Amino acid sequence: MKTEAILKLMEETFGEVWAASFYGSQVCGYATRDSDYDVLVVFDDYGPGVKYTYVDAGAELAFLGVSRRVLEDDARDSAYGGFIADRLINPLQPILNNTYIRSQEIERKKTIIAWETEKLVYRYKEKSVYLDINLLYYPYKKWRKIAGVYHPYKYSIENVLRSDLRGKNLKALLPGFQKAIVELGILTETYPGWYRPGEEYVKKTLSHTLKPGLERAKIVEREIEGVVARYLTHSRAGDSDRDLIIKEVLSKVKREVRQIGEKKTRSALIDPKRFLIKP
Repeated sequence: MKTEAILKLMEETFGEVWAASFYGSQVCGYATRDSDYDVLVVFDDYGPGVKYTYVDAGAELAFLGVSRRVLEDDARDSAYGGFIADRLINPLQPILNNTYIRSQEIERKKTIIAWETEKLVYRYKEKSVYLDINLLYYPYKKWRKIAGVYHPYKYSIENVLRSDLRGKNLKALLPGFQKAIVELGILTETYPGWYRPGEEYVKKTLSHTLKPGLERAKIVEREIEGVVARYLTHSRAGDSDRDLIIKEVLSKVKREVRQIGEKKTRSALIDPKRFLIKP
């Protein structure tokens, strides 16, 4: 479908919309004949907070409606387990209010970088200032984490990183991570694409170190809270209608099964540790 037609349909379905963007298979290049057109629709104010709306307009459109407050809280604080904001990690095609969509993409990537870097500093302590981190560490770490606890995501990311699509998709999503690193100011680039935690940042982070054993407990607790929030938000987005949730999951599983015979290589989700040079 043409963008103009989808924008018109959005207006007819929802009225005034603040921002919107395509995401998913149509943008990343792995759409099949039965793939939805995934559209993130952001409202200045939206009663349900977050909700799926499916529209059959010759092609099936899956609108994920969300209020600005909900999207911003999820991008900044993972308030909804990243269920909404993690869609901003991968390639996007904004169709309304590009500036806003891109600002939230950067905000989400800043959150990911800050959290994953903090965990690395907890692990390597003072030696963190000699830890070399490749830019790819951050998206791969996040992808592996989500795919490990949220099965519908695994199909999507395996295709984003498919051998014939990986280069194009990484080229589209990595600039956002680079910009996020610059805005955060906690990492110093040592070689093109390689970074080290700054000395002042490491000192400040370690000054808040918890008692031995509690750091790990804090990390585990936060990760579990994120998983629970993600599933609860998925249920909420379906307006407590299990059929909508099942429909989305089965759509991905059906396509995944179809590809089983075609997959001849190992998982595209490379161990993110390969993107670290330890001190």
